Formats: sequence, C-alpha cells, structure tokens
Amino acid sequence: MDMYTRNVEVIQHAFNQIEQQTGISSVEEIVTTFIKAEEQNYSLFNYVNSLNSDIDMIDEQNKKIGEEIQHHLKLQGMSDVEKLQARDNLLKEIEEYKANNVEKEAQI
Repeated sequence: MDMYTRNVEVIQHAFNQIEQQTGISSVEEIVTTFIKAEEQNYSLFNYVNSLNSDIDMIDEQNKKIGEEIQHHLKLQGMSDVEKLQARDNLLKEIEEYKANNVEKEAQI
C-alpha cells in the first residue's frame, strides 16, 4: 500500500509540474494533449521512414545511372574495330544461347 501511495504522489507531482509549465490545469486536457502529440510524432516518424525509403531508392537509381554512364564512356572510348569485335562477340553469344535453347527444347 505504501508503494501505491508513493506512486500516486509521484504522478500527482508530475502533473503539478506539467500544469506549472503549460498552464493546463485539467488532467484530461493534459492527457489529450499528450495523446495528440504522440499521434503527431508517430505520423512524423512514418513520414521520415517514407523519406528514408525514397532516399535509398534514389541512391540506388543514381548508382545504376553512374554505372550506365561509365559503360557509355567506355564504349565511347572504343575504336570502331573494337566495337565491331564486341558486336561480333555478342552475336556469337546470342547464337550459342539459341543453340542451347534448341537443344533443351529437343530434350524436353
């Protein structure tokens, strides 16, 4: 019972301090104000999380764009002969994949 009385006194003291600082005398109004503030904080927390997700997505997009730029700069620096060789290599790879697909389809 002593513990309960001390807890009540601590809570009453806290409400008295809140009343002095805010000028709000009604306990219900203090509770309502805290609940509204908590709802606003939760809303802001969700908004910040949403912004962080957007930032992560934009960072990933920037990374991909940077890789594409590097790829295009590399292609730009290649000579015409190198470009033709790269194209021929890609065409050979395509033909190999097509042949593998035909084999797999035949096996199926």
